[in-house]
Amino acid sequence: VTLPGASGFGSSTQNIGEVENKGFELGINSDNVLSKDFQWHTGFNISMNRNKVLSLNSGAVRIANSDFQVTQVGSPISSFFLLKVIGIFQTADEVAKSPVQHPRVVPGDLKFEDANKDGRITTADRTLTGSPWPDFTWGFDNKFSYKSLSLSVSINGTQGNSLFFSGGSVVLNAAGVQNQLTVVADRWKSLTDPGSGVVQRAIRNDYAFGISNTSRYLFDGSFVKIRNINLSYNFQAAFIKRLKLQSLSVYADASNVFVFTDYPSFDPEGSTSGDNISKSGLDFFSYPNPRIFSLGVRVAF
Repeated sequence: VTLPGASGFGSSTQNIGEVENKGFELGINSDNVLSKDFQWHTGFNISMNRNKVLSLNSGAVRIANSDFQVTQVGSPISSFFLLKVIGIFQTADEVAKSPVQHPRVVPGDLKFEDANKDGRITTADRTLTGSPWPDFTWGFDNKFSYKSLSLSVSINGTQGNSLFFSGGSVVLNAAGVQNQLTVVADRWKSLTDPGSGVVQRAIRNDYAFGISNTSRYLFDGSFVKIRNINLSYNFQAAFIKRLKLQSLSVYADASNVFVFTDYPSFDPEGSTSGDNISKSGLDFFSYPNPRIFSLGVRVAF
């Protein structure tokens, strides 16, 4: 909570306000095939949660969680609060007909929404641009067994959540000597070569909010991940008995096999803030979940 300057402190942590969470979870398990030699089992789950701030006892309509997140009455906790990019200027005429941003703005610079409709683009035009909380999360598991051989595959994902890639100020602006993400190669270069329409021209100055923390660095964090693949073989009872064992199996396992996502950084599950709810959805080159391959033997004596 922000405090008056006369208090001698900038802010304090308080237990304030009221939050509502509504949602549901659904799980379905099925035995698709149950024959003598072959079995196929499936498990599916989906969960949804809607988070909304009902009141803030501080008397304010919103409180700041970070430079680009707020907790605001009527919206989810830690909603992103940023200048909203609505395109890239293509012509000088388009610049002239748009709200005043800066005298030096030219084609190739980012175009922003005039949220307060005052005809000028300033930090006062910051608005709610996304939520770190997904519309839903889901998981899908399958296990196949043929005699002594078993194969299981687990897939899961999220849909509809936003991630703020704060590392984008380093690898998405072409303003320094750092290596850039490949998408920067498809930036705006001219009216005849406008690129992908997502990355502005290469600039080294922030007068046009081209490098600032805006929705330019806010990305869809949805993903589908092949979480685990496991292949195992259980040796027959007769063979195990000769070895004087209770059970014996061998397996090969792969975790975090592959992820399908449009998120540009390492891993859409990355989080710089850990389990800090008030700063969820922030990523500054978070270390990705490693892909792990394992071989093993399970023995019971």
